[in-house]
Order: sequence, then structure tokens, then C-alpha cells
Amino acid sequence: MRNIKLIKSLTVSICAVVLLVLGSLTNVVGYQSVKSTPQPDSTLCAVDTYERYPQSGISYSPVEWDRVFGDQSSYGFSVYEDSDGDSVLTGRINHDIVLIKTDINGNMVWNRSFDSGLNDWGCCVRQTMDGGYIVTGAVDSYHDMFTFSHVGLLKYDHQGNLLWNRSMKFGGYSDGRYVLQTSDQGFLVLGSTSIQYSVLLIKTDAMGHEQWNRTFGSAKSDYGISLAHAADDGYDILVQSIYYYPYNTTFWLIHIDENGSELWNRTIPTVDRWISSMNPTDDGGYILVGEYYYSKTSSSDAWLMKINANGYEEWNRTYGGPLCDSGSSVRQTPDGGYVFTGYTGSIHWYDPYTLWVVKTDAAGIEQWNRSILSNLSGYGSVVIFTSDGMFIIVGSFDSKIWILKLANEPPHMKRRVFLFGSITHLETEGVFLTFQAHNILLVQFFPIKINHYIGNEYVTISQNYTGILRPKFIACLCRM
Repeated sequence: MRNIKLIKSLTVSICAVVLLVLGSLTNVVGYQSVKSTPQPDSTLCAVDTYERYPQSGISYSPVEWDRVFGDQSSYGFSVYEDSDGDSVLTGRINHDIVLIKTDINGNMVWNRSFDSGLNDWGCCVRQTMDGGYIVTGAVDSYHDMFTFSHVGLLKYDHQGNLLWNRSMKFGGYSDGRYVLQTSDQGFLVLGSTSIQYSVLLIKTDAMGHEQWNRTFGSAKSDYGISLAHAADDGYDILVQSIYYYPYNTTFWLIHIDENGSELWNRTIPTVDRWISSMNPTDDGGYILVGEYYYSKTSSSDAWLMKINANGYEEWNRTYGGPLCDSGSSVRQTPDGGYVFTGYTGSIHWYDPYTLWVVKTDAAGIEQWNRSILSNLSGYGSVVIFTSDGMFIIVGSFDSKIWILKLANEPPHMKRRVFLFGSITHLETEGVFLTFQAHNILLVQFFPIKINHYIGNEYVTISQNYTGILRPKFIACLCRM
């Protein structure tokens, strides 16, 4: 999808909404330029969307089911599909670590909470070799995750009973952000510590007792983002070094052996980019997701980067519309492509943040995207591909934990495609939208002035239409 260059002079924004109704519908393709007199440097982009209000019963979306847990200031950070085909998520409710298991239909099987007496956060959950679950996060915090917290490690059995918990203190604040079980049935925890503001790696035995720890860092503030098994029985760590928040950062990949000794590291070029997560790919490399920031317009796009096993870039691409869009979690899908979630602020001007899902092919070319509307802001924190060929997303809705199960591009749904563009000196009837469309029955145009509709027109066209539409707009100039 091509980026929009926002024009900071007198402009008018045009939003053309295409309603596609019935049948197995395909995307509008070949969205071209907006023409005016004089013609500025402007482009169009398109975003698919499905509407869904949580637990409302509306079925105009690919959402199989969704559930909301907790109250205000509740967060979902991690989800894992277990051996039962159920979803197990962790996060925070009422200042406590929460572990919730739902079945394949979204019904709660059980939920557990852990309270250290202070503030606690569950950041990552995985199933263990014995069928139970391991959770890491931050515990014993006086205020938030970055105030005198300790690394927390909690072991549960398959029924959700807490078997043991460990609080590992390293001075100042420390946290656990990612956990893996090792071949000796122990655990490897990746986190951060305020000791020289370094990345923290902890190896424990099967009972959570520390065996060794390592720190990695530069001269700046460093944080551990993600941890993955490598092909040589070692591990790869994604590290973020902050020079100036939020976009003056460096990311690097550290390769270590099974004892935590560094073998090599590689800097990942990330000017004006932010990486949120990393996950392994079938070829031994990694897929990274985050955000690409445009300082001139104070806008952003979601961003994917594919790197090989040695940390070298293979490709990178951006996704989004004219405002602020971001990616938070990505997974490879069985067809070799990728799916990521995050949020979009470019689709619905009346709702600043909307949960967003984007599917690409193996080269990162977008195949489809979905926004899941809620009556309040929402976003996706993590996405996984399930054994029944669907997606589970955990995120936030109205500052509560939101878990959704989505179909993989359902064939019969109502679809809207939003076309965005910005032009100067608009003349009435002087706008031309050129595109090719398949199986379109109705086209509806909504020109907007800032946040107010100023006119509309319906155009009926035949299926498989290719040509130029000349909608009539009520033109007016307004400041962006």
C-alpha cells in the first residue's frame, strides 16, 4: 500500500467509500492518482475494513468470537495455543498477574491470578513439556513495571494450579519479557535491568532456581525484545538500544551459545523505525514488525522486515494510510506468508485507534487487511495462527483485555474499501478516481471536511468494471 504525503497548506481531504456487497469479493486494485487543477504531489491508498462491536452479535466481520476480561487498566500481553487447542493468555487485571484459559469457542475454562502484594505484570506465557504453563513478567513493583520491580517466574500445572513462583532481584528494577523452556527442562528468561540499563538473560533449572545470568548492553539504555531458539542449539536475542525516545534507536541481534556466551552480534538498520517483536521463519531467519515514523508529518506506518539467520536484511515494507498505524506482533503462516496485528488510526476518523490485522504473502506484499471496529479504542498486542487455520489475537478494548478469534479471510462478508487522498485547489466535479474493480455492485463516495460530511453521491456500476468514475463533490478548502 502506498503512503500518503500530507500537505500542510490549504487542502481538502477526500474519502471515497466503496461498498462491496454479496458474493466472494476481491480487493479494489490499481488505485491510481487523484487529478486536479493544478495537480499536486498526492496519491491514494486503500484499506479494507469489517465492522464489529465486541459481544454485540453483529456478524459483519471475520470475528468468530471475542471476549473481554477485567476492568479499567487491564492489559493482555501474550497468548499461546496449548496441546488441547485452547488459548492461554497472560497479562494484568487489578494490579495482579492473570492467567486465563479459553476453549476453542472462547468459553473460559479457568482463570488464575497471582498477587505479590504490590503491582504485578504477566508478559509472556508458554506451555511446558509436562503440559503445564510457565509465565514470566514483573512482580513486587511499587508503581509500574519500571519502578523497583523484580523478575517474576511462575509455574502452573495443566489445570492452572500454581506449583511455584520465583522473584529474582537484581537491584533497581528488573523484569522478564520472554521465556523459553530449554532442553534440560529448565527455563531461559529474557528481560531488562536498571543495572547499567542492560539486557538481562537468566537461566534456571526446572524448579526456577537461577543457575546463571548474563547482561548485554551498549552505552545507552538497552532492552530485551525477543528470544528465539537457533538452529545450532544456541539462541538469538533481539535488543533495542534507545538513544532518544521514541525513534532515535538502534536494534541489534545477538547470537549466543547454550551457556549464554555471545558468539556474534549484528546491528539492524532502523532509522526512524521501531521494532515491537520478532519471530522465527521456516528458513531459519526472522520476521520483525514495528513502526516507521515520518517526522515531517508526525504520522507512521506499520513496518515489516525480513532478515536471514545471520541478521542481514532481505526486504522491508510499510503498510498503512495517511495517519498513524503500527504493528505490534507478527507470525509466519502455513502458506509462507505473514500476519501481523497492531492498530490503525487511518481508517475511522471518529475512532483514533482501531485493532488492525494485515495478511501478506512470503515477499511481504499485502493480500488483505481487516480493522475490527469497537465503540471505544482498541488495538492488537499479539497474534498467533491456530491449528484450525484461524487467528487468535489478544489486545485491548476500552483498557480491558480483549481476545478475538478471526477467520482467515472469510469468503462471504460485507466489505468496505476506503480510498484516501489529499489535494489542493479542488474544483467542483474536478476529481477523477481511476481504478479497476471486480464484482462491485455499488460505489458510494463520502467527501469530508475535517470531521464533518459535506455531501455524497451513489453510483451504480456493472460487475468487473474498469474505467474512470467522476463523482460530484461539494468542494471547499480547509486547513489540515
